[in-house]
Amino acid sequence: MKIKINNKVIPLYDVSYNDGLNFGRINQIENQFTDFVLELSFEEFTKLIQEEYNILKNEIKEDDDLYNDSSSFKEINYKELKEVLYHNSGLEQIIKDYLDRIIYDKLFKTIERKTYTIQSTHFVEINNDKIIIVGQCF
Repeated sequence: MKIKINNKVIPLYDVSYNDGLNFGRINQIENQFTDFVLELSFEEFTKLIQEEYNILKNEIKEDDDLYNDSSSFKEINYKELKEVLYHNSGLEQIIKDYLDRIIYDKLFKTIERKTYTIQSTHFVEINNDKIIIVGQCF
């Protein structure tokens, strides 16, 4: 796993993330933001998020059923993580909708300000057995 900021690999310990309610909202001057690219292999991703994926999937299914709601989990018929990893079937949207901040919380400390702070997730791509998360940081 690695994170690139300004096309340079940065140690994970130099990165934090904004865990506040303003995550994803632009609250800095636009030119203070820079793009980041977080890459995880399928194996790293699975080890990192498998338990949370299952818990969240079950909670969302219960909620969807109870309120006749629709979610990105419903779009993939609440499939197991390993099923969606290899079939390009909507996992990107689930990561963006539900899992990105869980991933950031597991990888980056929020207690103290670091050199870079992740502020948003713009898109997720699955390519060549890798999960690629792109967003902005400051």
